[in-house]
Amino acid sequence: GDGKDPMRDHTLPVGTFLRAVWLPPAVPNEVSAYVRVISRARAEWPLVEVLVRLMREAGQIKAARVTMGGVANIPLRLKAVEAELEGKMATEEVFQKAASIAANNVSNELITRYKAPMIITAIEDALRRATETRPV
Repeated sequence: GDGKDPMRDHTLPVGTFLRAVWLPPAVPNEVSAYVRVISRARAEWPLVEVLVRLMREAGQIKAARVTMGGVANIPLRLKAVEAELEGKMATEEVFQKAASIAANNVSNELITRYKAPMIITAIEDALRRATETRPV
């Protein structure tokens, strides 16, 4: 074989570990939010978690990055949700449509159906929180 372990979901050499993750600084007009859905207080593992980064100008979403965890063995970047948001005004209707796209595209393949409402709520909440913060 090629020596690759099909059970690994990363490319780090065996025996190495991450000590830190460095992210680039925020860009002008960027806002972000993180939402974590848990089953009980102080739970270590989220049922669903969402991180959104939005670059806005005059109320319009110029660029979006949406990532979800807790639904697969790796974090998922939700490109269909990003495409739905980009170029649109930051409104409740846009947030609802984008969140429903995520639930429809993810829930049937990777998770059990019970998480679909949590996905929708978490994405909508993260988008609201991000747009309520002051841009960088």
